[in-house]
Amino acid sequence: MIRHAPATEEERAAFFPTIVQLLGDDEEDALAHLGMSREELEAAYQEIGEVRTVREGDVSVGTVWVELRDRELHIHGIVVDAEQRGRGIGTAILRGLESEFAGRIDVMELGVRLSNQEARRLYAREGFRDACVSTAPGFVVLRKRLHRASGGAADEEG
Repeated sequence: MIRHAPATEEERAAFFPTIVQLLGDDEEDALAHLGMSREELEAAYQEIGEVRTVREGDVSVGTVWVELRDRELHIHGIVVDAEQRGRGIGTAILRGLESEFAGRIDVMELGVRLSNQEARRLYAREGFRDACVSTAPGFVVLRKRLHRASGGAADEEG
């Protein structure tokens, strides 16, 4: 069973370099788009949202950084350890977040590198679609609209 809990200070510190690594060759453009330096990104990382360690039993299998923004859950970063990929853990993380925040959010949102085809296929299977918003070169913002408890679809945003 997959579960996640707040990361320890050590786990949180260890995850930031992974966040920077996710930016890859597009780091400079991504930071420029955000209007931040790497140091400002690190400060935001320390202050915004929640970093969680994902576990299967007692084994750490990944990390996720999420932020609740009114009725939107923004996933800043989701990483499944390389040796654990292909086992449905990413799917379990996304579905677990959706279940946990059900009734409190209308949208789940994340950014992904255009070159990360494996992650993009996962997100598409889970109902995420291109948000058609301006973002850093080399990235795309994806959103998944959720249904309200009343049974109607969440209102569309522009």
